[in-house]
Amino acid sequence: MSGHDYFNIIWFTDYLGIGYAFNQKDWLVFPIFSSPSNAKMLWIDQIEPIDEQTLKMRFIENGNEYTFILYPFPFQNDKLNFGFYRRISSSETYNIFKRNFSGKAFFTFGTIGDGTKPNIFNKTKLVSNIKFMKKEDVTKDSIEWIAETIQRSRRHNKNE
Repeated sequence: MSGHDYFNIIWFTDYLGIGYAFNQKDWLVFPIFSSPSNAKMLWIDQIEPIDEQTLKMRFIENGNEYTFILYPFPFQNDKLNFGFYRRISSSETYNIFKRNFSGKAFFTFGTIGDGTKPNIFNKTKLVSNIKFMKKEDVTKDSIEWIAETIQRSRRHNKNE
């Protein structure tokens, strides 16, 4: 990856968590938002234009937590690219998804619903490039390493 790619992506972190749902035959993986209107606008502006064949979904495990990363690659040089990043505590739902998914999942959005079930968007993007990794397996200068480095720097600057 060339040096300018480092600055070619915005890592979106402003969502509540990641949800997992099985819909009869396929898994859905989705960031959960508090505002349906903001989620809809984000989908239209950032996700809709992405070619689903370029999407990469990564789960980087470290102890009792994991980092969710979703990004398109290769990056488009003529625009600012958009990815998702979130560090999350492991859950039983995550473990069930990891054990039972069939090599692909549909990425979509969810919003807080009534009761315990989120409202899930009806638009999806198929992601077939999914990897589960241990933190120590992330190589320096990989996109996953760069995403973590940027977020660590942001957390550090926020705490100063």
